[in-house]
Amino acid sequence: MYIALEDTQRALDCFREGLRLNQTSQRPLNLKLASVMYEMGSIYSQKGEYMDSAQYFNVALHVRKSNLGDSFVVARTHYSLGVTLASQEVLTNTTTDAFSHLETALRICQQEFKGDNLQTAVILHAMGVLNE
Repeated sequence: MYIALEDTQRALDCFREGLRLNQTSQRPLNLKLASVMYEMGSIYSQKGEYMDSAQYFNVALHVRKSNLGDSFVVARTHYSLGVTLASQEVLTNTTTDAFSHLETALRICQQEFKGDNLQTAVILHAMGVLNE
């Protein structure tokens, strides 16, 4: 709800509280929490806080990949992480594994959709921009 209202700080506070409650219950990370981590990564990326964003995307990726294997959700997480790392590269003039995540996202989408689709085009565009 707070994301829809563009109150990203309140959304982050709610997400953090949810993660804290999960940690106090000593439950393992699951797909719902991976979704929370993904949303937090998205918010941090929008705010230009790419290293924080990458940390949350990495956790979400690990949980999603462990539970779902090569699926569109995992491809989307690889894509988001790749774009975030690419933004960090531009900002700091450093090299990350952004391209590797984009390649993985592309491979999974090509397997999932077996042909041309919008997501594949979006990933290819990001790869082209990164190689400029």
